Amino acid sequence: MQYILGIIAILTTVVTGAVIIHKILNRQTSMISFRNLFLFGFFFFYGMATAFICFSDNSGWLYSPNGAGYLPLAILIPLFVIVFVMAGRWGYNRERLGRFIPTLQIRPCTASIFAGIFVCEALAIIGSFPLGDYFTGVIAQSKPGFAACAAGLATYWLVSKRYNPIAWTVFLATFMLSCLLCVSGGTDRRMVLGVFIVVAWIWYYCSLQYKTPKSNFIKIGIAGLAATGFVIIFSNFRNTSENTSIEHRIEQFSQAAKDPLNIKKDTVATVFVQDAPINTLYIIENYPEFHDLKPFHGLYFFIVNPIPRTMFPDKPVGLGYELQQQFGIAANLGPGIIGHGWEEGMWLGVIGYALFFGLMCGILDRKVDAQANNPFFLSVYASSLGNVLGLSRGETALFLVLIVTGWVSTIFVLWLMNALGKSMFAAWPRLTVEADYYMEQAAAQHGYGDDEAYVEGESTFDPVVSAGYGDYQGDHDGHDDSGNQQRYSA
Repeated sequence: MQYILGIIAILTTVVTGAVIIHKILNRQTSMISFRNLFLFGFFFFYGMATAFICFSDNSGWLYSPNGAGYLPLAILIPLFVIVFVMAGRWGYNRERLGRFIPTLQIRPCTASIFAGIFVCEALAIIGSFPLGDYFTGVIAQSKPGFAACAAGLATYWLVSKRYNPIAWTVFLATFMLSCLLCVSGGTDRRMVLGVFIVVAWIWYYCSLQYKTPKSNFIKIGIAGLAATGFVIIFSNFRNTSENTSIEHRIEQFSQAAKDPLNIKKDTVATVFVQDAPINTLYIIENYPEFHDLKPFHGLYFFIVNPIPRTMFPDKPVGLGYELQQQFGIAANLGPGIIGHGWEEGMWLGVIGYALFFGLMCGILDRKVDAQANNPFFLSVYASSLGNVLGLSRGETALFLVLIVTGWVSTIFVLWLMNALGKSMFAAWPRLTVEADYYMEQAAAQHGYGDDEAYVEGESTFDPVVSAGYGDYQGDHDGHDDSGNQQRYSA
């Protein structure tokens, strides 16, 4: 049964991935989306990792499965994907569900973009210094979101002025500073990975999605390799010292740059060999037989997380910490999203997690499509995509806290910035990207008289519309793609 589990994990990954790629090539779904990034994380932490566990020696793992969990996990992996995709499709097709999501209607001009970069980077820098126990924790949760949002805004300015050397200078400076801020003060890789993703996200929605999918695979693939290389290099020294200050990180990267191929033997394994499946097997095989189920544990953890533990001593701890106590170690353990669901309600708990996150991704993807020319919206909601990738590994509830905290804090700061500078921003010329052209075409196709009604999310448009698409691409790429495709159909 162990090998059957590995085969099912591989087949689920390959079949689902092939369907998504087919849809991308036929312009029926976005290449980069909340749905696809979540699934990429799921296949990384459950597809590849499960196969590795099943076809290798388990002696080095913390837990040796007794075999009772193999069949349930073999069923749950494809079941989770099916329920997640169906929930995502349903959420995407329910436009009204996204009306409560703030859209940040800030005029995209040089002044507002620079103000946003400055404010976000300044707060991220402030968050690198101790401000007291509770406030340090709050700022630490917000710091990666601020840094990634700044990188997203700098990317938008570059896309709008791609041949301007000043734009390249601003982008590179902001990108490097954001990366340094995200690797300082801790050892998490998700945060700095989020900076790379937000760059690709803005680049894609503002420009690349209107190019040929095949060329986009090459461009995004190169960007992905660069991000992977950076993560591997960072992993090589991230835990070698208790000093995680910016100055020390700069010194470590400087040393690594002198010999970038000097990678420790086990570094690559720490990146690609993940423990979520083995921990999930432990949970399946020991809950509820030896440990009580905890219905809605993740929801309860999420709701009460902002309360200081000094005021709420019985505040719940995460499942990963519970596993540490049960194993008697102090390691960073990923229970896996299936493990979280099983701990809360076995089969129903896993289905509940798939439904919730599928619905969340579907609603957000619909809103992103409707805001494809809004750099502030795109940058804010992409600022936590590193944690979206990590949701499948867990601690899922904690990662959701980090995601929402990043959104709320950056939304508030940018809203306040706009409230103070709106009249000044109105005096500057609006920056435009290729997405603006298609947004205008879509608005006209659906009978909207101006961009504002469209940008507010009132339409049900397809960004890759036939109206004007062939003519525009003919002038720029020599590529014609007619036909109004239905998105999110995978």
